[in-house]
Amino acid sequence: MRDALLGRTPEDWDVATAATPQQAAAALSDYRILETGLRHGTVTALADGMPVEITTYRTEGAYSDGRRPDAVFFTQSLEKDLARRDFTVNAMAYGSRGFVDPFHGREDLSRGILRCVGDPILRFREDSLRILRGIRFTACLGLSPEPETARAALVCRAFLSRVSAERIGNEFRRMLCGPFLALALPPSRPVWEEIFPELAPGAESDGVWARLNAALPQTAPDLSLRLAVFFREWDALPGAPTGGDPSTAARAALRRLRCGNAEIDAACRAICLRSHPLPCEGPAVKRLLRQWGEPALRRAAALQAACGPPPGSNPAGFLSAMQTVLARRECYSLRMLAVGGEELRAHGIPAGPLLGSLLERLLEAVIEGVLPNEKEPLLAAAVRWKEEIDGTDFPSVRTYL
Repeated sequence: MRDALLGRTPEDWDVATAATPQQAAAALSDYRILETGLRHGTVTALADGMPVEITTYRTEGAYSDGRRPDAVFFTQSLEKDLARRDFTVNAMAYGSRGFVDPFHGREDLSRGILRCVGDPILRFREDSLRILRGIRFTACLGLSPEPETARAALVCRAFLSRVSAERIGNEFRRMLCGPFLALALPPSRPVWEEIFPELAPGAESDGVWARLNAALPQTAPDLSLRLAVFFREWDALPGAPTGGDPSTAARAALRRLRCGNAEIDAACRAICLRSHPLPCEGPAVKRLLRQWGEPALRRAAALQAACGPPPGSNPAGFLSAMQTVLARRECYSLRMLAVGGEELRAHGIPAGPLLGSLLERLLEAVIEGVLPNEKEPLLAAAVRWKEEIDGTDFPSVRTYL
């Protein structure tokens, strides 16, 4: 209902009913039914491949572990079911009775307000993840928490220690890509300091937060890029681990949040390139493309544009030069070279270190413009260089200018 009222396309649909899970499953026997949430009163029907969760009206017992209710009790009252929800904008329903909104969620939504259902302290102590969900709703939907809800989130932030790292990481990543991140980040600083001890209050952290608040909203909502912006200076914080790599602290924090390896690597590559000059000359651009790849370099350029480039770096000029290399399909990697190991072996060059060295030098000659990326000139150069090496160290390609 929330997304529909905002004019957004809902990502999924949830159905609430007075029917028991068994009755719901029987009524939907024409669909494939998944019973993974049966103990909490939920069955999932796959309609045209899309999962639709059908949950029996319910009330809940105490949350002893601060994560999930100790018990669930079915009820025939929709209002009682809505009363257990986290925020008023999530406590609305539409059905045979028309629009049901006992907690004035529609009014809060129209005013851009985020308000807990009932006592916010109780709501956040029941399930502390709701604190992060509230921050995400601010970042993604532009809803501002009303004062009592905002205060309760800060009062209850220590209870986030009872929430799993996976759930925290999921909310954190979704929050980072929100279009209203600039509205959500500054007031939520104490919450993130609770999750990330490295950001403990201090002069260094004050500087990091000031730069975060300035830079993050300027970057595209690319998750790896925004992760790179968020963590780019952590190696300089007193509580952060060090390892001679500017991404060491970021990698450690992202692993704590159970982020995937590909996600971590993408963010850390951009962080490692944050202080790397991005040149505009063709050969230098090609070498960086070979070493880091296009996605990492685009994020690095965006990171430098948002946070300030290091001396000698020209992010805009680099992006233009890189685009030219890519558009012309100029050679910058071994797989783009017009010859490979098979052709060299066919010309009497045995497999082994020498063959690998020759391919590397051929690629360097092409990148430098010494040789064209054409089969015959490359093969001729390789055979000539092999004959001249004669067991000595491989000569520079510029020997053959």
